[in-house]
Amino acid sequence: MCKAFSCLVTRGNKVYWKAGVDSHEDILNLFKDKDSNLSDIKPPPLNTFARIEIVPPKEDYLNNDFSKWKYQIDESIKPSFLSDKHEDICREALVEWGRVVYTFNIEEAKHPIHPFKIAPPKKITKKHIDLLRNAASVRDSVRDSMGASVRDSMGASVWDS
Repeated sequence: MCKAFSCLVTRGNKVYWKAGVDSHEDILNLFKDKDSNLSDIKPPPLNTFARIEIVPPKEDYLNNDFSKWKYQIDESIKPSFLSDKHEDICREALVEWGRVVYTFNIEEAKHPIHPFKIAPPKKITKKHIDLLRNAASVRDSVRDSMGASVRDSMGASVWDS
């Protein structure tokens, strides 16, 4: 399945996740050297870790009421060690994940503003000019960065041929 909040929970009550990584196998590869429970070769239900996902209702990831998100065990056979405590610690990890991932204003994201429907100001102020300069500087930075990247890529492909 691999949803946005995917984690591994161990028999020893550790939860492993990484923002931006939703594949259980990728999470396993990132952390298997840190915890022997993740090097498990026991067949289910005796395995020492479980793949878990916690997903919002209707896959609405702008819904940050984590109490309504559904806890799911992504295993064909439920590991015997899993208990309510494991769900609790996975939900605690979900809250921490939310602090990392939701660094934008969720209410604004739920109700975007169409930029062409905003009435222009009656008078241009220093604040408007500063905003424009900042946007121009970002544009220049992106253009320079992209240009350098394309030049390097083309140069490498020509010289490596």
